[in-house]
Amino acid sequence: MRSALAAYVAVQGNNIRHNVFIGQDNWFHFQSTRKMLADPGQWFRMDFTDRPLLYWIGAACLRLTNAGDSFWLPASIFVLLSAAALWLLHDGTRSFIRSPCLRVGALIAVAFLPVTIITCVVYAADTVAMLPFVLVGWSLIRSFESKTPRAAAAYALAAGGALCLGNTAKFTFIGLPFAVLFIIAALWRMGRLTRGRAAVAALLAAIIPLGFSAGVHEMNRAQTAGMSQTAFTWPATGEITWRELLTPKGSDRRIFSAPIYWQYRMIDGRKELPLLEHHGFSYPALLHLAVYTDVMNFALHGYDPNNVARPERQQAFARAAVVLGLPFSVTAAGAVLCLWASLAWTLVRAGAGPPAGFLVWVSLATAWYLPLVLTLPFVVGAYDFGYWLPRLVLPAIWGFGLVLFGALDRVARGRLGWFAAAVLCVAVVQAFIHVGSVWY
Repeated sequence: MRSALAAYVAVQGNNIRHNVFIGQDNWFHFQSTRKMLADPGQWFRMDFTDRPLLYWIGAACLRLTNAGDSFWLPASIFVLLSAAALWLLHDGTRSFIRSPCLRVGALIAVAFLPVTIITCVVYAADTVAMLPFVLVGWSLIRSFESKTPRAAAAYALAAGGALCLGNTAKFTFIGLPFAVLFIIAALWRMGRLTRGRAAVAALLAAIIPLGFSAGVHEMNRAQTAGMSQTAFTWPATGEITWRELLTPKGSDRRIFSAPIYWQYRMIDGRKELPLLEHHGFSYPALLHLAVYTDVMNFALHGYDPNNVARPERQQAFARAAVVLGLPFSVTAAGAVLCLWASLAWTLVRAGAGPPAGFLVWVSLATAWYLPLVLTLPFVVGAYDFGYWLPRLVLPAIWGFGLVLFGALDRVARGRLGWFAAAVLCVAVVQAFIHVGSVWY
């Protein structure tokens, strides 16, 4: 596990050397950081999705270095924070992934996804959301597994604090307290929590964060009045249909060539970007492509729309990653759906249910994923503004990955001793391919 985290930090160090932290919307984020430095009381500068934690950290680094372009320093901090998040993620699987090989395999599988490698170094809000999200899940698991009410309350308070911190990092944390309430109610229904412990956990890990969230939202509303807002169209924009959102289509096979966001084709003398073509790809295909490749080609030297192709070595690795990642994507989706079906049946019968860790990660991941994805048919610019990019749902991808490895552990436990070792080997090979596609 330590070797995997050391390798992860080394890969990210190489990314910082290549300015990968200069990613999407970099001009806006850099300017907002400088404005935060000049006016610390103005927390919000865009719309209801805006949060200040990224700019607080960036402004502190600029003040420390006394240089207006030292964004490599917060990127370095974010790498260490993401490594801490991965350590907690691994520790948070002990109760439902009993095989050490599979626990390490799960860590390697999520840590070395190209979407993880790139997102966790880019100077953007997605980067600072990872540690609070994981800390919420880890703290909840510790709370539910604690032997004493005092320890359970302390960990529930830590989960609530992480939710409050997360609300200053990414607006998507707004919905997570409801997932926490669901988890608590489900465990009580299964007979795994007493009414008293459930009430304390609900207060500390959900109700208080909801109040904090409401306060942050109100402050945001007041400071962003009159500014441009993310636009929704009801009943739908027509840019992406429900069928395209939920099911693959025949034209999706084009993803196996590992295209880049900026690659264009000439149509009637105009440059067209196929990945942004309305109705060109299904959402599942775009998601899979951008999880398993550096789809915006930041790894070369950061944001550059002129980077329309990769060198052949990296491109060969990217094509292999898309193909070899498909079984993982399909089985992860199946594992999540089966777990939810099992949980629904358990709650109806008031049965014992799966370990708390299973319930925590699948609930938090689903609560992060569904609000962002199910609103895509209503968001103006769903394709054009990159709302389909998996950086926005990376916490959910991590959570769903843990569910997959938890399911594999159940398959392997006590019967197939070689199976866990084989899965670990596959994860290591895939990690090598993923790193090969982003290493310059």
